[in-house]
Amino acid sequence: MPRLLIVCLSNSQKTGSDLYVIVLNVGSTSKTLDLTKYYGLGTQAEVITTSLSSQYIDGDVIKPTEFVANPYVGTVLVAV
Repeated sequence: MPRLLIVCLSNSQKTGSDLYVIVLNVGSTSKTLDLTKYYGLGTQAEVITTSLSSQYIDGDVIKPTEFVANPYVGTVLVAV
C-alpha cells in the first residue's frame, strides 16, 4: 500500500513565484498521481532532485498528470 506525503510550497508574495511540490512515498507499492488536481502545476514540471532509486533523474521535465510515486522514493518538482 502506498503511503504518501505531498507538500506544496509557494512564495505567493512574489510575482512569478515558483511552485514546488515534494512527494514522498514511504510505502511498498507505486502510485500514479495527477498532481494538477490539487497543486496547479500546469502541463509540465521539472524534477529538481530525487532519490537514487527513482525512475526520474534531476532535470527531467515530466507531465504532472502522470507522476509515478515509486516505493521509498522522494521527489522535488517545480512548475515550468
